[in-house]
Amino acid sequence: MTIAIELGIALLFGFRERKLLFFIAEVNAVTQIILNILFTVVNYKEGAMALVLCYVFFEGIVFIIEAFVYTIDIHRISKYHVSVGKAVVYALTANVISFMAGLLAALLLPAYF
Repeated sequence: MTIAIELGIALLFGFRERKLLFFIAEVNAVTQIILNILFTVVNYKEGAMALVLCYVFFEGIVFIIEAFVYTIDIHRISKYHVSVGKAVVYALTANVISFMAGLLAALLLPAYF
């Protein structure tokens, strides 16, 4: 779900090149794996309440990783100029919206979380 949301937002930001969309999907897949490992470890060791408290912090880490990777590599992949600011704003927007969608899904479908 997160990758689909973030790719949709990438399209809204004008990122339409196939290579760039694949790159964004790959970065998201890696950060989602990291995020889910962190969630699993915290939930196992500290419990669900600690997981809830760490959720925003972990999402912040994901945003920082993605913004860093995008600002470094997006110029290499896209044949169009993408400013550092646009890459960072995209990463922030995409992560905030996917975070909110995840919270909504958790509230509507608690049995799956």
